[in-house]
Amino acid sequence: MQQVLIITAVLASLHATTSGWLVCPQYCVCQAHGKVNCSRLALHQMPTYLPAHIEELSLSENRLQQLPDQLYVPQMLQHLDLSRNLLQTLPEHAIGDLWMLTHLDLSENRLHRIADLAPAVQKLRRLTALHMRANPLGRIDGHCHHNSAAVGTNNVVLRSASLSELNVADCGLSQIERCAFVGLTNLTRLTLADNPLEHFNGLVSSTLRQLDISNCRLTVVASDAFLHTPALMYMDISRNPRANLLPSTKNREDSPTIINYMSTSLVHLDASGCSMTDIPVTIFPNLKQISLRANVMRELPSRTFYRARHLLAIDLSRNQLTEIGDSTFLGAESLTVLNLSENFIISVDAAAFLQMVDLVYLDLSHNQLRHLTNISAPAMTRLILSHCAIEELPSVLPHSISLDISNNPISILPDHLFSFHIQELDLSYCRLSSIHKSTFEGMIALKKLDLRGNRLTLPFDIGVLSSLKQLKALSVTDNPWQCACDKNVSGTTKIENFLKFMIELSLKTNVDENSNNINENRNYWRFFNNDEKYKNENIELIYENQNTSKVDEMGRHLKCRPSNSNAEVLWSQACQAPTTTEKPRRRNPERQWMAFIVTFAVVSSILIVLLVLRQNLVEESRLRRRAREERANSNLEETMIASTTLSEGAPLAVRPVRSPIADILQLPTYEEAILLPKPIPDDFGVESNSTREVSTWISQENSLDDDDDDNDDQNQIDENHCSNLNHNSESTTSL
Repeated sequence: MQQVLIITAVLASLHATTSGWLVCPQYCVCQAHGKVNCSRLALHQMPTYLPAHIEELSLSENRLQQLPDQLYVPQMLQHLDLSRNLLQTLPEHAIGDLWMLTHLDLSENRLHRIADLAPAVQKLRRLTALHMRANPLGRIDGHCHHNSAAVGTNNVVLRSASLSELNVADCGLSQIERCAFVGLTNLTRLTLADNPLEHFNGLVSSTLRQLDISNCRLTVVASDAFLHTPALMYMDISRNPRANLLPSTKNREDSPTIINYMSTSLVHLDASGCSMTDIPVTIFPNLKQISLRANVMRELPSRTFYRARHLLAIDLSRNQLTEIGDSTFLGAESLTVLNLSENFIISVDAAAFLQMVDLVYLDLSHNQLRHLTNISAPAMTRLILSHCAIEELPSVLPHSISLDISNNPISILPDHLFSFHIQELDLSYCRLSSIHKSTFEGMIALKKLDLRGNRLTLPFDIGVLSSLKQLKALSVTDNPWQCACDKNVSGTTKIENFLKFMIELSLKTNVDENSNNINENRNYWRFFNNDEKYKNENIELIYENQNTSKVDEMGRHLKCRPSNSNAEVLWSQACQAPTTTEKPRRRNPERQWMAFIVTFAVVSSILIVLLVLRQNLVEESRLRRRAREERANSNLEETMIASTTLSEGAPLAVRPVRSPIADILQLPTYEEAILLPKPIPDDFGVESNSTREVSTWISQENSLDDDDDDNDDQNQIDENHCSNLNHNSESTTSL
């Protein structure tokens, strides 16, 4: 009976849950756990219906310009995202009834006044986070009495007893009154980053713990900026290039400056990318972590950290430091992490870190150190000296568990290196070409050795590493190895011996790392299989698989270059007999078909393009040839007509323009015709003057006809006129 009741209750709850999702808005996505996503839909108004059991609603990246006075959303809503819209105001009754709302995001809208939000924020009794980033607010008011934290009740803009997180970054705030956030009695995190603030006068808040004023234009910080924030623990003032919390130490004796602002609660300070010249441990005595990266500090005076007894980590990278003295860090006994990389440090005193009993991490990389002194600290576990200018190493290495000297111009190692503490040594990407047999005899605790990227050509003798009983990892890849196939007395080559040693070392490391797994496998077979023989076979199978994988991995990475070839080969195949032939690889038929299809498609496309171009060229040449033939035929016809007319003695067609021929062909009167001389025949084939003039006129007419082809109708009129003239001339001749 009890099971039936449980099943009935579960089915009822499922029915209630699914019935609420039946009204999911169009184009929205209704997810599990009461989440509805209506973002990026270009909505101009709120959805009409929403599910009844939603807890998170996202309406971001739409085109909402205003909200209705009464927002039709379930009152159980807890997260509301209205970012990246076009909202200019927020009515009081729009969201004031959402009594369960805890997170409200209004970022990247067009809200101009924060006072318009005050009534709605005050009604939301459970609101804990309000994001208003990238809104053109301009300023936030809240006046206080002079030199006092007291404030009148009518001067506070924002009031909320539940709001703990407020983000007004990138809102164009050029001025923030000291008492602007007094009404937020539970405020713990405030973000004012990316605003054009030049003066910071401080804030009045008894609960504020985190303050972000990064990437502003700060130049002046008031002397009492942190007096009224007794709970402030984390402050980010980074990326303010002109901000300096302390005066310069050079003029401290001539014109002393008294710093009044002091915060005993601040434990974390990020002042990277500023104009800090000193370390502000005097005004923040309880600091535990401080970042002063990319500042303009050129020196660290003595006893700088005398009052920094609680400091645990400090980042001084990318400054202009040149020297570390023996008393620079005197007083910083609790310091555990120190970063001095990317400076111009030339020398480091050997006793600079002896008093730092808790220092475990020291980074001196990317400096100008040429000599490695005995840099030691009692508890140091990692020392980084990479990318320096170190050319040689001392016989006694620094006191550290892990030492990184990679990317240095070290060409020769000492004959003897001594260190009873170093377990990891990184000599990668140096200029080592050889290693002496007794170099690592004094490093009895060494477990990991990195020799990658050097200039080693011949495999060194196994005796070089024979004294390293704790060695578990050795890296020798990325070296210009040569295949030394000369056999020794035992009939093996150096490559074979070295490869065997590397494989044994890898298997030893693998056995040590997987000892716990083997024990678990033994326990597993003990409980689930009583057959001892079967259990041992399975454990041996595990060992065999591990050995095979290690050998294969070793063979893939170690390569050398034969003397008669420039191509690199695997060490396992370097000294094999040339009679061994490698089986040709079987080609994949699918790839062959794909290559054939692609080649055929490309060749076909090229042929089609060439055929189309050829056809266009042929058609164009045919049209040009036809035009030339038509022009030649027209010229030939005109010439034949002119010659026929001349042979028959008929007058030629003339243009309306008057010419000497027109005067000749004009009909004379009867009296003038009687007096005209008779024509004399040309019996001897001599051309008469009239005939020569007519030929000259014909050549002129042909040139005019070639230049003007559009006067065909006028020529027809001229021919009719010439025929009339011929008829009149015949009549005159008969007379």
